[in-house]
Amino acid sequence: MVRLLLLFILVLCLACRGSDKSTNKKVGKETGNALYEPLILAQPVLASRFNSLDDFKSKVQVKYYNYNGCMGSNSMVQLKLKNKKSETKCELKSGLSQAVIIKAKNGGLLDKVKLTLRSPHTIRIRNNLKNVFLLARREAGIFGYRDVAFYDLALALSQHINKTERAYKNTKDSGEKGYINTFNHIAAQAIITSFFSKELASFVADVHERKNMPELTTGKFTPEQLQDTSNYPEDNYVDIINNAIGQELGLVLQKKHQLDEVKQCTPELFANYLNDLQSYLSWSMGIELEPFHSNDEVVVRFAHKLNHVLKKRF
Repeated sequence: MVRLLLLFILVLCLACRGSDKSTNKKVGKETGNALYEPLILAQPVLASRFNSLDDFKSKVQVKYYNYNGCMGSNSMVQLKLKNKKSETKCELKSGLSQAVIIKAKNGGLLDKVKLTLRSPHTIRIRNNLKNVFLLARREAGIFGYRDVAFYDLALALSQHINKTERAYKNTKDSGEKGYINTFNHIAAQAIITSFFSKELASFVADVHERKNMPELTTGKFTPEQLQDTSNYPEDNYVDIINNAIGQELGLVLQKKHQLDEVKQCTPELFANYLNDLQSYLSWSMGIELEPFHSNDEVVVRFAHKLNHVLKKRF
């Protein structure tokens, strides 16, 4: 009788430990260390924390390179951000921009031929690029008038922050160039990496940044660019760093949740995925966030959209 009682207690304890609490537990900065420590990444950065390009360069190492390749002269910027125990190192090379791809997509035969000759790789991955474009835009005509996109996930993430003095060091943190933009880049790049590939995520990120500001790879900015309040160098450099963090995070989450391009993403799975993403943000940035739930509208709608895109192959 005593042995049976002890066995019952042991089974009960194991069942309690194995229960899934990811969708009903507040995500604190102490959560998820074991999952994310192997990333060896510096914490995400906010453009709102920098007053100028010089201020950015005082905190992030920026190096420019010019070199000659088979297609002529090229340039590259390398960024290195160090913390006490971690480092993020990333780069952006000159090359194809999103504007050229969109022009070929919407243009005539000649534009498409030019893109094919310049970048055969872009043509080979065009279906996946269409998929990512759908995920990045609200497509009411396809998914209904309450469709959601990457930006809506970033909004939800920012709304989950417990508004403490530690989280919001200045009023700009709550604006578009604060948490919203940082979360947008990290979440989008993580999802593209997890459900498609890191290579696709990197390609999409690079062509987008080149479209925003080609001068990023040379550092030769105009006075107008340095004084712009919506599209300025340090903001784009912040995006490059956060893109790299999102890609590495996406690989970790892909492995944990065993994701690929054909696995169905249920609302339960996607809520757990977002909560794991939040636990990294909380752990690395020292903030607390409220959890996602499987019945949250943004979770249900984005999971449905993701499955539809992956299944239909637009």
